[in-house]
Amino acid sequence: MARKAYTDPFSWFPFDVEKWFGSIATQRMSFAEKGVYLVMLFQEWRDPDRSLPDDPAAVADLIAVTAEQRAEVLAAWESVRRKFVPDRRASGRVINVAIERTRRTQRAKVLNKENIARAAGKASARKRLMARELTVNVRSTPVERPSTIREEKSRSDQRREDQIRDEASFRAFWDAFPKKVGEQGARSAWMDIAPNPEHAREIVIAAERFAAVCLAERREERFIPHPKRWLLEARWNDDLPPAAMAMALVCPHDPPCSAPGRWACQQKAALDRAKAAS
Repeated sequence: MARKAYTDPFSWFPFDVEKWFGSIATQRMSFAEKGVYLVMLFQEWRDPDRSLPDDPAAVADLIAVTAEQRAEVLAAWESVRRKFVPDRRASGRVINVAIERTRRTQRAKVLNKENIARAAGKASARKRLMARELTVNVRSTPVERPSTIREEKSRSDQRREDQIRDEASFRAFWDAFPKKVGEQGARSAWMDIAPNPEHAREIVIAAERFAAVCLAERREERFIPHPKRWLLEARWNDDLPPAAMAMALVCPHDPPCSAPGRWACQQKAALDRAKAAS
């Protein structure tokens, strides 16, 4: 029986067709924009830095071959850029959240297979040693240097600080978003985006504006997207209807509320912040 040829597990990735066609934001793109979006995803997957430059001309240099293709990239940039978020690892770079989640999942599967194979190899080696009645000396134990221990503690403290900061920024987003459904999924999506403080503030402000519009339009909850989906689709980049925004900045109560604490729906503070940021 011929051996199966080896395939690099990172030369391909699974593509969720149903999610692609189920995304309203994606389906509103033109066919040219969808094509540019797909090629950008492919380029991010194969890029050594696992990201793309946040510049249309630089992206065109990477993926376009002809002048016509370059023009298509530049024309589609404004629409396609909304599907990417800033890369916290490097300034001036962007990533697609779904692609990076897929990359982590695929890497975990590969590592798991390698660990299983390694464990099986060790078990086989132990059996051979036992069959030959060999004696294994296991008295020597490696000892970590104090400097190594300090470095590991420093890294652990930094990870703990990052986790506290990310959780605090997620809570601010969760408090601002108008639909409280699927908190764990939303938290997972937030951690995948891993926004820096400035980007997190932009997302929270956008969530507050979106909440204000939903309130002004008296939008039914079933027509409000889940927070997880809103994050994964980078909906904070959406352009909100000007008329709805104008309505959102006016208190709907009679008589009008004069202080945030008197507003029963507790949205006036969010609206004031949205107005100040606009």
